Amino acid sequence: MTAAGTPPGPPAGGSEWGPHNSPPQGSPQAPPPGAPPGPPPAPSAPHGFPPGPPPAGPPAQPGWGAPAGPPAGWGPPPPWGSGSTPWGKPQAPKPGVVPLRPLGFGELLDGAFTTVQRYPKIMLGMSTAIMAVVGVASVAAFFLGFGDLMAMGDDELLDVSDSVWIQVGASMFGLMLATWIASMVLTGMITATVARGVLGRPITVGEAWTTARTHLLRLLGLTLVLGFGWTIAIGVLVGIVVAATFIHVALAVLLGIVVTLGGIFAMVVVGTRLAVAAAALVLESRPAHPGMPDGHQEKLGVFASIVRSWNLIKGRTFRTFGVLFVANLVVSVIASILQTALMFAGSGAAVGFGEESTTGIIVAGLLFGIGYLASMVLQVAFLSAVTVLVYVDARMRSEGLDIELAQAAATPTGAASPWATA
Repeated sequence: MTAAGTPPGPPAGGSEWGPHNSPPQGSPQAPPPGAPPGPPPAPSAPHGFPPGPPPAGPPAQPGWGAPAGPPAGWGPPPPWGSGSTPWGKPQAPKPGVVPLRPLGFGELLDGAFTTVQRYPKIMLGMSTAIMAVVGVASVAAFFLGFGDLMAMGDDELLDVSDSVWIQVGASMFGLMLATWIASMVLTGMITATVARGVLGRPITVGEAWTTARTHLLRLLGLTLVLGFGWTIAIGVLVGIVVAATFIHVALAVLLGIVVTLGGIFAMVVVGTRLAVAAAALVLESRPAHPGMPDGHQEKLGVFASIVRSWNLIKGRTFRTFGVLFVANLVVSVIASILQTALMFAGSGAAVGFGEESTTGIIVAGLLFGIGYLASMVLQVAFLSAVTVLVYVDARMRSEGLDIELAQAAATPTGAASPWATA
């Protein structure tokens, strides 16, 4: 026990400074009792250093003195969003031909060209084969339907029998039907190919053909309904102008101008909003029972795909029209260059073999045909791919499809995908 008011001494066996009950070396010594006060002691050197100016050493650590600067060689961090460090804006995944986020104008065109490059067997090979069959059928129909008429003289044309005209009509109908079916087959195959390309997954010619065959009847029905609707609309507009002529010529002229301008505007708007109907028909399904969204799914019908396309493009009509217009312009220029080059090559071959040489005529005709076929294949493949990517972009913008696509792309090939048939 200590006396009251007396501070406790150091613990037994030593002091707070160590076992010898003495302050550490360099600590100020307390003056003896009764000594007059003197000036304060000068600061001493740290333990282990001789007296004098403090030795040079590393800068103080942050938090104990002045903040330390970055080590030598470091510079300021790059701007936010530059993408050069993990601090930047995260990049969207791109497992396939386009990044999985709302697409820009150039990305739509680039994605279409990339699809053609990655899947040449379908985009170019099958397209060429189908268009070649259509070309041969066109030549056959031409000679079958118009061969007899071309061999007739001017006097004989006045006495053409009804059977000849029936033959001509049947040939033209068969040609239109073959072209119609071929274009729908290509639409289905290219749509399935682009859908797989967005996910970065492979697709065989057989799989693409199976998809096209499954939707062929509904694709034909879609084009039939759209063609019939355009025919009725144009007929109504023409009928209005013709009816106005019975009232007054000036009224007919005025109505003709208004109807023409209004009709062009309506065709642009309606045609653009219905541009992705085929893609929706091939790639989407809907619940068989509206009250059971997770139940049995059924294929999208003709009229449902038309409504679906209208709703997807609504609000971005003129942007979509601009994309499709520029895509048509770009591919038309490329196709024209290709066709013109082969045309000059054919003309050169004809001149080289002689103007009356049968071989020269055949070679020139083949080169002309190849140029036309190549230009048609390029236009069909590229424009169909752009249209499907426009559909994908519309759904990513309005429905967040990019999230679902990213999840599907991260799963193994063959797992469930957001597409009904791809």
